[in-house]
Amino acid sequence: MLPSGGFGLTGLAERVGALGGRLHAGPRPEGGWEVVAVLPGGER
Repeated sequence: MLPSGGFGLTGLAERVGALGGRLHAGPRPEGGWEVVAVLPGGER
């Protein structure tokens, strides 16, 4: 397990980045909020 850099979105962004991924979090145009993490695929 990866060490946590903190809690909430900051910690989540750090963990996603450590795995080589990207994180987007913000309001949706139609209302509400979304968090999207894109992670690289592993070998099959």
